[in-house]
Amino acid sequence: MTAPSAVPVPAFNAQPCDTSRAADVYCLGCGYNLRGLSGEGEAGGRCPECGRPFEAREYAGVRSPWVDRHRVGATAAYWRTVLLVTFRPLDFARRFDWPRVRFHGSSKFRRLTVAWATAAALLAAAALALHYQLTAAGVVVLLGAILPSAALFFHVATELAGFFVGPRLPTDNSEEGFRARIMNDYASAALAWLPLPAVIVWLAVAAERLFPGTVAPWFFAGAAALTGWVLVLWATDVLILFGTALALGRGALVLAGVFFPIRFGGVAVMTVLFIFAPLACAVGGLVAKFP
Repeated sequence: MTAPSAVPVPAFNAQPCDTSRAADVYCLGCGYNLRGLSGEGEAGGRCPECGRPFEAREYAGVRSPWVDRHRVGATAAYWRTVLLVTFRPLDFARRFDWPRVRFHGSSKFRRLTVAWATAAALLAAAALALHYQLTAAGVVVLLGAILPSAALFFHVATELAGFFVGPRLPTDNSEEGFRARIMNDYASAALAWLPLPAVIVWLAVAAERLFPGTVAPWFFAGAAALTGWVLVLWATDVLILFGTALALGRGALVLAGVFFPIRFGGVAVMTVLFIFAPLACAVGGLVAKFP
């Protein structure tokens, strides 16, 4: 799936804003308030707190809560961004003034999302191990294989820049590639909600023991439905964010919508066959060798 060969870039004629006259702006490195400092000039300015170089215009390009994580806290900034991307993706996509956007640590946001999704898979697997009454050895084998498999799966599944703009060399510095890399870091924010259905699976297991044969099936069904809803939100956010950033046409979005679930399913099957299964055999062999 590839985007148009060129991304329209609005003309940029604005002069760099002087932080001494602008509203409060904060260092993207440490959160220090840079009001009163000027980032004009060829070399820009430097944060007096951490020494990070800055240019005044870089703050006009990104209005994502994640940018303010050093000021408001990483947890608050992360979940504000997750809420915005998940439920107002078009609003979020329009917060980027692309000619002014700079790298701002968005890759850390994606790593946190992958970690949350991996933790959800591990949590759900532990609950299902209890549901199916696996032995202690079986639990060790299952969780030992699930952890790296889930981490790798979510990392690959959320690597979507190449899906939209095609393979690029690491040295690619095109505007199209830059936009795709930034959007890629935010587009999978909805996966941060996956721990919720994992918790519901645990509630189902608990209900199974407290109220046998009555409530548990409803909890399991609810967990499955919530997981499906999260995946639909994820796919929708991906199409809206990439579609807006790359100015994709309707036909390109339709094709992306068709092939996106196929890609997801393919990554899942490959992970099970070539990562999870060999790891389960390896961990099982170790458990059998050291009972």
